[in-house]
Amino acid sequence: MIREKPRVLYVDDNRLDRELIRDALTHAERDYELIEASSAQEFEAALNETRFDVVLTDFDICGFKGLQVLARVHERYPKLPVIIVTGTGSEEIAVAAMKSGAADYIFKSPKSISRLPASIEAILHFHHLAEEKALAEISLRESEARFRRAVIAAPVPVMIHAEDGEIMTISDIWLQLTGYDRSELTSTRTWAEHAYGRSTPDTQETISQTYEGTDPRDEGEFTITCADGSMRIWAFRSTPLGQLPDGRRCAISIASDMTEHRRLEAQLRQSQKLEAVGRLAGGVAHDFNNMLQVILGYAALAIDEIGPSLEVPGWLLMIMEAAKRSANLTRQLLAFARIQPLEPKPVKVEEALPGIVKLLTRIVEEQVTLTCEVAPETWDVEVDPAQLDSIVANLVINARDAIAGSGRIDVRAMNRSIQSADHIDLLPGDYVAITVRDTGTGIDPDALDRVFEPFFSTKERGIGSGLGLATVFGIVRQNHGWVSVESELRKGSIFTVLLRRYNPSPGMKQEKSPRVQSEEARRVLLVEDDEAVLRITERLLTDLGHRVTATGDPIYALELVRQGIGPVDLIVSDVVMPGLNGPELVEELRKVMPEVPVLYTSGYPAGTVSDHGVLDDDIHYLPKPFSREELAQKISETFLSAPAAGPTSNGED
Repeated sequence: MIREKPRVLYVDDNRLDRELIRDALTHAERDYELIEASSAQEFEAALNETRFDVVLTDFDICGFKGLQVLARVHERYPKLPVIIVTGTGSEEIAVAAMKSGAADYIFKSPKSISRLPASIEAILHFHHLAEEKALAEISLRESEARFRRAVIAAPVPVMIHAEDGEIMTISDIWLQLTGYDRSELTSTRTWAEHAYGRSTPDTQETISQTYEGTDPRDEGEFTITCADGSMRIWAFRSTPLGQLPDGRRCAISIASDMTEHRRLEAQLRQSQKLEAVGRLAGGVAHDFNNMLQVILGYAALAIDEIGPSLEVPGWLLMIMEAAKRSANLTRQLLAFARIQPLEPKPVKVEEALPGIVKLLTRIVEEQVTLTCEVAPETWDVEVDPAQLDSIVANLVINARDAIAGSGRIDVRAMNRSIQSADHIDLLPGDYVAITVRDTGTGIDPDALDRVFEPFFSTKERGIGSGLGLATVFGIVRQNHGWVSVESELRKGSIFTVLLRRYNPSPGMKQEKSPRVQSEEARRVLLVEDDEAVLRITERLLTDLGHRVTATGDPIYALELVRQGIGPVDLIVSDVVMPGLNGPELVEELRKVMPEVPVLYTSGYPAGTVSDHGVLDDDIHYLPKPFSREELAQKISETFLSAPAAGPTSNGED
C-alpha cells in the first residue's frame, strides 16, 4: 500500500546536488518525506532506523559507490526500489546499475531531474502492484491449500479431476472405502480400471461429460470393485469447476456410498415378499386343514372297519400316510408364515444345543464331521424347544446336502449384542448367535436372495421339499430374531441365527403338569360350519363313546340350548363361523350354562385364532387336522382342568 506521503532516503555527499533533488521533490504534485544522508555512516543509521518507500543514491560518493548502496539496500530489503541519480555516469554504468537491480537511472541535468517525481511515482505504483499480486498469489495458494485440506478431510468420497485425466485432489475417505492407495490412482483412467475392471469408452464418456456446462449433474449409481475384491454401490454427482490457468477444464465429483442403503432396501423387499407368501400360506391353511381333517378321519374309520383280523390294504395306508405328510407340510408352511402357535420356554443353549447336534450325527454321512461348540457363559434364550430343534435340524440337513463327499459342519453358539439397527426388523439388544458353517458347494450369488423362499431349492430335483430354510426363517422371525446367510461358490456357507436373550420377568406362570386321558362318556354339543368336518368329527366323538348333538349353524345351536335340549357336558366348537364365531357363541351359551367346559377347534392358522382370544392359557384349543386319539386326549385335559361339577342343565331333565 502506497503511503500518502512517501518516505524517500537520498544518499549524496554533494550539498548542492542534495538541494537540487530537494527542490525537485518540493515542487512535485505529491508531498514526500525526504531524509538525506551524506556519508556511509549516515546511510547505515537511516537504513536501520526508518522504513523507506524508495532510495535515491549518487553513483560516486566519497568513501563508497552507489552500487554498494544498492547492494546494501537489497541485502536488507530485497523489494525496496533504488534509483541511481548521478551526473558522472555513462551508458555502461547505467546498464551495470540496471543489471544490479536499480529501478531507474537518472542524470543530474535539469531536464532529467524534472522527471524524477514521475519516475518515483511510476516505481512506487509498480511496486504496489507487485506487492498486491504477491499477496494475492499467497492468498490464492493458502486458499487452495485450505480447499485441498477440506477435500482430503471430507467425510464423503470427493475427487477433483481435470479433463486430461489428472486427479488433482482425492479425499481420504475415498481411499479408505475402496482400499486403494493414493499412488495407485494416478488418473481417472486408472481409477476406472481399478473400480470397473477396465476403462471403457462408456466410462470415459461419462467422465468427460462432468466437465461440460456449469450445473451439477447426477451421474447415476455404479457398482465399483474395491481393492479387496468386495463390491460397493456409489452414486456420483459432479459439478464443472471451469478452466484452470493452463486452459484445462476441471470438475469435482462427490460420491454417496449407497451400499448399506441398497442392502437394507433389498432386505426390506425380501422381507415384504416373504411376508406376502406367508399371508398366502396362512390363507390357504384353513381349507387345506379342513380337507385333511376329513381325509384323515375317514381313513382312520376305514382302517377300523377292516378290523384286526384282516390285513389293511396298502392303498389305504398310503392315503393315511399322504394325509399325515400333507398335514406336516401345512405346519411347515405355517411355521414359515410365523402363524403357528408357540409354547416358548427358557432354554439353556449350552445344554440344549449339544444334545440336538448329538441326535443329528446319525443323519450325517460318516465322511462328514459334525462339531458343536458353545461359548462359555452363553445366555439362555426363550423359544419353543421344538422350534429350536427344527431350526438346528433344518440348517444341519441343509449343510449335509450341500457337501459332496467329505467335509465338515460346525455348529457354534455365542453371545452377541446389537447396538444399532443393522437389520430392518431387528431391535438393538442382547442375542444368542447360532451359526452353522459347512464346507459344501456354496450358493450362487443369484440365488442368495431366494434361499428362504418356500419351495425354492438349489438341490437336485427330488432332494428335499424346499421348505427347510423357509421353516427356519419363519420360526426365527416369529421369535423376533433374525437369520442371514453368507456363501461363496466352492467355499461353503455360513447361516447365522440370532435369538433374543431370555430375560425372566416376575410373576411368570408355572408350566402345567400333563393330564391323564379320561374314558368317561360325555354329552357333547358339536358346532362346525363345514359339513364334511362336522360329520367326521361327530363320528369320531361317537366312536369315543360320547353322545353328540351336531349342527353346522351357531345360531341354531344357540336356539337348541335356549329351547332345552337336555344336559350338556361339553361344547366342541369351531372358532371362525358365519353369524356367530366360536367365542361369541360360547359367551351366549354360558348365559344359560355358566359352567360348561369348552373345546375349540379350527383349521385357521394360530394368528387368526389368536385374534379371537382362543390361544389364551385358560382356553382349550385343538388345531385341525387331529386324530381320534388327539381328540380324546384334549377332551380329557379339558375336563381335568374344569371345576368339579355334574352335567350342565339348561332346564330340561
